[in-house]
Amino acid sequence: MEGRLKTAEIKLLLKECVEDGNVHPIDDFKRYIAGKTGKPYSIGQLSGSIAQLAALGVLENVDRGLYRKGNSNDRGTDKKDQSAMDYENRKDYQNKTNEHNEVKQDNETKQANETRQDNEMWRNVKIFLTGAEKELADIVGSANVWNLSSREFELLREVKELGERMNAIAARC
Repeated sequence: MEGRLKTAEIKLLLKECVEDGNVHPIDDFKRYIAGKTGKPYSIGQLSGSIAQLAALGVLENVDRGLYRKGNSNDRGTDKKDQSAMDYENRKDYQNKTNEHNEVKQDNETKQANETRQDNEMWRNVKIFLTGAEKELADIVGSANVWNLSSREFELLREVKELGERMNAIAARC
């Protein structure tokens, strides 16, 4: 695809972004790249660039999704730099990449499980709200409005509004 950012360009932009020495979340990287180039790139290119630069010590992973400038003087911006690394550094890099991929896979599995639990929770909320709203509608519908005082009539109106609000919330679940 013409006009697409190359991974080496992304690496250079990431290095520029962390030059200030501050801690940056991944969204900072995305905004920085968009502001500097406006060219499209894939999330895989970005995450791969971050992982490679972190493995080389160009970026330091401070916490999940947070990075700052690392202590390495290695440019880490093109294939020539990688091929110049000695055998032990390449082996170490591969081990770090494999560990990163395993952790990433574990995190994705955990997120999928949490998403399923969240979906189940919202289904249960929807079932509850729908049932409660129907019961309120039955109560409001069975009220003999001719025998209610103005205070009771106002309270009945509020209960009806509450049922409508519960129905609206249930529709969003």
